[in-house]
Amino acid sequence: MASSIVYLMDGKALLAAPSVLDTFYVLEDGYLLQADTEAVYCRTCSDLQPAERIPSLADAEAAFTNEDRYTLKAVRNRKSMAYDAAMTRKRYYEWRFTRKAAPRCLKCGGHDLFVIHDNECCDPISGHSFVFHDCEFYDPCFPISIRLRPDGTVLESNLDPVRYENSGEQ
Repeated sequence: MASSIVYLMDGKALLAAPSVLDTFYVLEDGYLLQADTEAVYCRTCSDLQPAERIPSLADAEAAFTNEDRYTLKAVRNRKSMAYDAAMTRKRYYEWRFTRKAAPRCLKCGGHDLFVIHDNECCDPISGHSFVFHDCEFYDPCFPISIRLRPDGTVLESNLDPVRYENSGEQ
């Protein structure tokens, strides 16, 4: 599972914040649409958490191409992998076009987030400094599964972030 390790630089804690691979929006018709996540400092929780990563409208529109529109028309009677992929991009574009709410923390639902994206960064409001590392690890014992409404409200989740105490050793 691809994940991020975020160190809170007060020397007390670090968080393994998964780039949750099993996170989906459940659309009104039951269709599951993959949701992207990223590591954030949630000012509502006062904690490190995964949160939604919502693309810009331009990025969502660019992903749903004229080729996809043609594929959906040309092969609508013959379902194929190309048709399914084009339909997924269309559904993603439609969802993004209607989504107005800001990204949410996947633990508390709060919108007051500081995205941890640089190797080292500091939240100007809380004053916390962070060090960010991408890493690859797989932990099949504790899979995280999250289902969201289209507005980002959590329907169901077994999210319980892994927290470690930093002994000061590197």
